[in-house]
Order: sequence, then C-alpha cells, then structure tokens
Amino acid sequence: MIARVYPLKRMSRKLGFFDYLVPAGMELKRGDGVRVPFRFQKLFGVVAGITDKPERGIRLKVILEKIPELCFKEEELLFFEKAAFDLLQSVPALLYTTLPAPTRSSSADSQSSSPPEAGPPSAESPSSSIANILKSRTDCFVRVNDLKE
Repeated sequence: MIARVYPLKRMSRKLGFFDYLVPAGMELKRGDGVRVPFRFQKLFGVVAGITDKPERGIRLKVILEKIPELCFKEEELLFFEKAAFDLLQSVPALLYTTLPAPTRSSSADSQSSSPPEAGPPSAESPSSSIANILKSRTDCFVRVNDLKE
C-alpha cells in the first residue's frame, strides 16, 4: 500500500505530495498525521490519499510512524487544498505556514523519561477551530513567504 503524503515543509507550487510505502500493520487514511524521511531529515506530514500502485521506476521510502495528535477531517483537508489552489501556493507550504509545529510524544526518541503534560480536553482540534473561524468570515488575509528562493 502506498500513502501520498504532504510533508510539512515550504515547497514550490509544482511539488504537492510524495509517495511513501506504508509499513505492514499500519492503518492509514486520508488526513492522518505521519512522520516521514525526507532527504536528510525526518518531517511531519499529512496523508493526502492512499493508493495501491506507485509510479513506475520510483524507489519509495517507508513511513516512520503514525502521529495520532496530527489528524485532519476530510473537510479540513479540503479547506487547505482549496485555499492553496486559490492562493497559488502548494498544499505543503500552506500547511507548514499555518499550523503550529507538532510535538513529538514518542518515547523512543525522547531524552527524558517524564510523561508528556496533558492539556485540558478539547472537543475540537486546533485545525478544526481555525477552519471554523475562517469559514465564518467573508474576507481573509493569509501571509505566506515568497517561495522563489
């Protein structure tokens, strides 16, 4: 199984998602958060879709882990895809500039053995609240850095 992932990184508009192999036993769906190898670093990403066949001749890397704290509903992901299209930006760049940096909760890479602090329970995810606020407005300004670098 192949996952198409939007890495959370500034990218040009012509670069959208990247294909990654889903490890055996990992269940993913559109909108799930993952951690993936990207060049010489490990990045957070959002699953754009699932497919069975990769493009021919491409050697794929394997998804490192699923991040349960980073998850989007279908309507939230559609909002970012439509906004990126309207703003002439890539979806990864828009996700990178609008979302707060996810935190790691994996104990394998953690240096301290103390448990992570739990915040107050929330009925709505941060991305849901942002999407709901923006849906109710008639005008919106989004500042995105120039990607011509």
